[in-house]
Amino acid sequence: MIDPESGAATASLYEQLQSFVGQGIGADSIAADPVNVPMVRQWCQAMGDTNPVYLDVDLAAASVHGGLVAPPTMLQAWVMRPYGVSRDDGGPNPYSEMTALVEAAGFTSVVASNCEQTYDRYLRPGDLLTMRVVIDSISDEKKTGLKQIQESYAALQAEADQLRRRPTAPTWPDLRARVTTLEAQLAAQPGAPAYPDLRPQLGELETKLAATEKALAAKPAAPNYPDLSGRVRELEAQRSSDLSAVASAKAEATRAQQEIATLQQAKEAARNSAPAYPNLAGRVAELESQTGALNATVASSTQELTAVRARLATANQKLEAWPDSGRPLPW
Repeated sequence: MIDPESGAATASLYEQLQSFVGQGIGADSIAADPVNVPMVRQWCQAMGDTNPVYLDVDLAAASVHGGLVAPPTMLQAWVMRPYGVSRDDGGPNPYSEMTALVEAAGFTSVVASNCEQTYDRYLRPGDLLTMRVVIDSISDEKKTGLKQIQESYAALQAEADQLRRRPTAPTWPDLRARVTTLEAQLAAQPGAPAYPDLRPQLGELETKLAATEKALAAKPAAPNYPDLSGRVRELEAQRSSDLSAVASAKAEATRAQQEIATLQQAKEAARNSAPAYPNLAGRVAELESQTGALNATVASSTQELTAVRARLATANQKLEAWPDSGRPLPW
């Protein structure tokens, strides 16, 4: 183990640690219970191990083992110290001294990075294990899997911070059902007809297109016509006013004609009766004069409307003759 910031001191620490190699860690430890089937059953249930040689007496007896055996990887379960019992309860030992030396150098954490086990034989129910722990070797400082995980986690955290600072993507509607429907409709359509191959004519069409574009470019620019939208709106408003006046004049003429008819009826009735009615000839002449004036107003309004419609038709013809007639009108 080498501290990258302490140089020679770390090298001295490494040399001191080598003195612990080959020493045992405390006295031998005897398992609290012999190997037994109930603990094997609980371990198999927890681990999901269904090998029948661990619990099925008949199948285990017929196997190469000749009887029940315990799972090899259950080895530590038989010799593990009880909860609350420390390795130092028996007094100082090489392991506690080695740990104190390492912690004093600033290495305060112990990481169980890996474990290697070698099995000489299967354990059987009734075996009572004795554990002896010896320091086999002490390596130089190295990067453990945990350190790599920490570095990877830090990199992921930095990437996540960058992603969080990005603008939030818009929430698009779920169109999967619509896509499925459209795909089904497309699949139900008949196959496309066999169109002729027009690729040989492509060059000729491109030549014609170039000539057309050149001819269009040589044409003079379209004249800048004045904006007639305001005048058109003015004429439309005048036309609407004239139509209202015409309708009013027609209504007035109708009322006058009705009153004249009434007076004529009264006149005829007066002729046929003995009483002397007043002379209404003047009133009739007055109403007829009013009717004539109204008829003249109606005729004048009709002529003006005809003129307005003619001017509008002329303006539309001019606009339709515009070379770029496809552009939208200003009104």
